[in-house]
Amino acid sequence: MSHQELLTIGNSFADNALTYLRQIGEPLQFTWTIGRANIGGCPLEKHWNLHRYSDATPDFVTYNDGAAIGDDPRQGTLRQMLVAREWDVVTLQQASVDSWCEEPYRPWLDKLIGLVRELAPQAEILLHHTWAYRSDAPLLAEWQLTTRQMHERICVVYADLVAELGLRTLPTGPALQQAREQGPDGKYELDAGYNFDQPEPPALPRQVNNHVIGYWWEAVDTLRGIPELRLDPKHLNVRGCYVASATWFETLTGRDVCTSSFCPLGLDEEDQRFLAGVAHDAVVATR
Repeated sequence: MSHQELLTIGNSFADNALTYLRQIGEPLQFTWTIGRANIGGCPLEKHWNLHRYSDATPDFVTYNDGAAIGDDPRQGTLRQMLVAREWDVVTLQQASVDSWCEEPYRPWLDKLIGLVRELAPQAEILLHHTWAYRSDAPLLAEWQLTTRQMHERICVVYADLVAELGLRTLPTGPALQQAREQGPDGKYELDAGYNFDQPEPPALPRQVNNHVIGYWWEAVDTLRGIPELRLDPKHLNVRGCYVASATWFETLTGRDVCTSSFCPLGLDEEDQRFLAGVAHDAVVATR
């Protein structure tokens, strides 16, 4: 039985990547203690500023519901989380909206790396290389980028950081992009036959080779309970979370994720084997 102590300092993208990490390890007798210093949408700058504020304000709690160590719900500050365990690995990542531009990383990444090295000097620091948005994301249109272009810009940023800082990455973004481009059903395309102007619930547009939540009908979280067609083009669905978790597993353990028999509910075995292979290839490419 092998075990690893892992702390993530991130946001919802780290939560996505952790979804199946424990389950993938179970057939291979690998267990985890996982700490989450994650806040939805949180950029590196915000993590650092909240740390500074918490040091100056003893009663301030930075991480609430999203913070946990193992199965123990945990509230606390970044300082408290970093010293709570003898972490083997600490991960850092940028918020997705800032991920494809170099400027928002500095100096906040350097400051957080310094804090981790001060408070958890035994831990290896890894950078979580995140993924691009799906092609129909409104922000891509605003930025005048394609999914491939956003991915390529993220890759340039992380290549520069790796070269300068000498840290390893968790290559979730490259794995997701490979799955998107090599999937057996072809690349995702907007369903041209769906009436987006006047959609009728519960019908959904066709979403082939999809790795994000995409379109769904929401009724409870609406003003009057009238269903609304909503889009999440960035957070991962079952397929995407499996790719991310598989990528993290092989990177962190050095074990071929293809040897794990775990298959999430909602995936068939053929799809699971393809996605595990994609994750494996992405990790091998970073070695």
